Amino acid sequence: MAARRYSFTTSMNTRVTRQLVTFPAPFRLKAMVEEWPAGVYEITTHEETLGDFVYEAYRRISTTLYLPPRRRDYGMGAFIPTDPAELAQATKLPFA
Repeated sequence: MAARRYSFTTSMNTRVTRQLVTFPAPFRLKAMVEEWPAGVYEITTHEETLGDFVYEAYRRISTTLYLPPRRRDYGMGAFIPTDPAELAQATKLPFA
């Protein structure tokens, strides 16, 4: 399944992109404590503009993966900072 992408601008200089991405197999990224099951997860990328160019250009500030609370846990879940190259390898989708 391809990623579904939603973008919006939070200010004149910042853009946020949210994607719902399917992990085809259980996965564990470097910043994670334990393995998570295969499924659909939200990835958020924050970018800022590079200045006054003829064409819009953005620089990635951060990429995070949202892990919802598990059934046995209470609360909001966790946002894990991630490396786009590591996400691409885990999902088989380009994030660079």
